[in-house]
Amino acid sequence: FGSGIRSVSHALDEIVEVFDVEACGLELTDPHWYHLDTAFCPLPDGQAIAYKKAFAEKSAAALDAAFGENIIWVSDTDARNFACNAISIGSSVIMYKASAELKSALNQRGLEVIEADVSEFLKSGGSCKCLTLEI
Repeated sequence: FGSGIRSVSHALDEIVEVFDVEACGLELTDPHWYHLDTAFCPLPDGQAIAYKKAFAEKSAAALDAAFGENIIWVSDTDARNFACNAISIGSSVIMYKASAELKSALNQRGLEVIEADVSEFLKSGGSCKCLTLEI
């Protein structure tokens, strides 16, 4: 659960109670990464990509503890290209752009990067994941 710029942390208590689920609250501290899916993307097999600078120190530490070596912390450049606002389908990760380093890290984990030109949509503050509707 992400809170910060556009949401409040105490909503987590109600979500946990109403849906009877366990959840971890993560605090976003930078207005450029205003939703959790702009700074964090779960990947197959318990892996993830995330932008450390978007999170409060305690939240970044919680992600490190939860994922360990299975988390890839993206660079400032990849974060500005909303790499974490990606879509993960099977072994494919669809995103606007990825640096050579990020592509290599994902490829080493058996994931294929597919870049999609959503440059016009980036102007609104989101990328590929924000263009989806899960039903």
